Amino acid sequence: MWKEIIRVRLPLPDAKQAGKDFWEVFNLAHPPKELASFQVYVSHAPENEVMLMLEWDSKGPIQGGSDLGRSLLAALKPYGRVELSTWTKAPMPGNGQ
Repeated sequence: MWKEIIRVRLPLPDAKQAGKDFWEVFNLAHPPKELASFQVYVSHAPENEVMLMLEWDSKGPIQGGSDLGRSLLAALKPYGRVELSTWTKAPMPGNGQ
């Protein structure tokens, strides 16, 4: 299990509406079978950021992100500054390992 995070910093003062718009635009009718979850978060401080979190049930993470992550990154670039990162749980005692 690994996570992919796409963060978008918008030139808007409020990301809540943008988060709703992103959810509608990227409502996945046919998600990849390895995609365990897809969530959209809005930041409260600063108030101009939206984060998309993709959780993958596959071996990984994939260097440079998944095909879906890279396509979302490209689609979101017109909205503001976009960053993609991949994450796994830290291998340490007591961290669910």
